[in-house]
Amino acid sequence: MRAIRIRQVGAFALVAAVLFAPAARAEEAVQALPEVESGVEDPGDLSAWQEVVNVLTAPFRFLGLVFYYSFKFIFYDVWAALVEWIAGSSDLGAALEDLQSPDPALRRAAAIRLGRLGDPDAVEPLAKLLADPEPAVRRAAVLALSELGGEEAAEAVRSALADPDVGMRGAAALALGRVGGPSDVPRLKGMLEREENRHWYVESSVVTAVGKLGGPAEVAFLRPFLDRPAEGEGWVVVASAAYALGRAGDSGSRNRLVALVDSDVQAVRSAAADALGRLGDLEMLRKIVSERTEVGPVRAALGAIGRHGAPADRELLLRMSYHPDPQVVDGALFALRAAGDRRAVERAIDLLGGENSYLRFLAAGLLRRWTGQDFGLAPARWKEWWEEAKEGFEFADEMEGD
Repeated sequence: MRAIRIRQVGAFALVAAVLFAPAARAEEAVQALPEVESGVEDPGDLSAWQEVVNVLTAPFRFLGLVFYYSFKFIFYDVWAALVEWIAGSSDLGAALEDLQSPDPALRRAAAIRLGRLGDPDAVEPLAKLLADPEPAVRRAAVLALSELGGEEAAEAVRSALADPDVGMRGAAALALGRVGGPSDVPRLKGMLEREENRHWYVESSVVTAVGKLGGPAEVAFLRPFLDRPAEGEGWVVVASAAYALGRAGDSGSRNRLVALVDSDVQAVRSAAADALGRLGDLEMLRKIVSERTEVGPVRAALGAIGRHGAPADRELLLRMSYHPDPQVVDGALFALRAAGDRRAVERAIDLLGGENSYLRFLAAGLLRRWTGQDFGLAPARWKEWWEEAKEGFEFADEMEGD
C-alpha cells in the first residue's frame, strides 16, 4: 500500500509541478525527480524553465487568467508538501530497509532520502544499488552518492559511467562533476568519443562536469558546444556550455554569448546573459536592458544583473519593475530579489493593487515565498505587516549559488 501511494503521489506531484508551479520554481520541481533532470546546472537561474512551463500550460489558458494563476499557486503548495512527504522519514534504518523493497518506486524514494540525510554510512548500500535492475533506481542512487561525497562515493560514481542506460550515464557524469576531481576530466571527455553517448543528456552532463572540474584549462573543449543547434533538446547542451564557460571566466566566448542572448530559447538566453554577468560584462547587459525592446533578451539581462551586478544597478532593476510589459516586470522583480534588495517586497505589494491579473497573482505568490507570510491579494494587510516588519527584514527563501 505504501509503495502504491508513493507512485500515485509522485505522478500527481510531477503533473502538478509542471502544469501549475510558478515558472521560478519549475526547475526545482524537475530537479527533484532525477530521471528527468535536465543537466543544466545553475540553481540561481530563476527563469531557466519559463519556456517549458509556458508551452505546457498553454492549453489551460482558456480557463481565464484568474482561474489559471490561482491554481498555479495553489498547486505549488500541494507540490511542495508532497515532495516532503515522498522524502519520508529521517530515520536512516528505515531508509536502508526500504532499499530492500521489491517495489522499485520505494527503492528509488529510499535512495533519494539517503542522499538528503547525508550519512556516510549510506555510501556502501547506495553503491550496491547501482546494480539495481531499474534504471530510475540506479539514477537516484548515483545522484544520492554525489550528495554524500567522499572518495568512496566518487569511485562508485565512476563505475556507473559505463552503465547500459543512457540516462544513467548522463546522471553519473553529472554526479562525478560534484564529487570527482581534475583527474576525472579525461575520463569524462572520453565518454563523448563513443557513439552511444551522442545524446543531449550525456553531452550536457559532461559539459557541466568538465566545466566544474577542469575550469579555465578546458575552455577549448567547451567552446564548440556553444555552436550546437538549439532545436529539440539541443538547447540543454548549449545552455550548459554557456554556464560552464561563464564560471570558467572565458572572455574569448564573449561575442558568441552576446549572440546567444537573442536565442529563441529562454533557457539559452538566460544562460548566455548569466555568463556575461560572470565575465563582468555588465555594460553589455545594461545596454540590452536600456535599449532593446524584445522581452526575451531584456528579461535574461535583468536576471544576470540581479545576480552579478553592482549595488548601483539596483536602481535600474527598480525602474524596470515599472515597465509596461508584465513579463519585464516579472523579470525585474526576480532580479531585485536576486540582488537582495528589500524593495522587491515593496514593489510586489504595490502590484497587488494594480489592474493586471497576472502581476497581482504573481506578486501574491512571490510575497508568500519571500516573506513566509500569506495575506493573499489584500494589499492593505500586506502594507500593514510591512510597516512593522521592514526594519531588519530578511528574505525567507534562499538564493542558491554554484
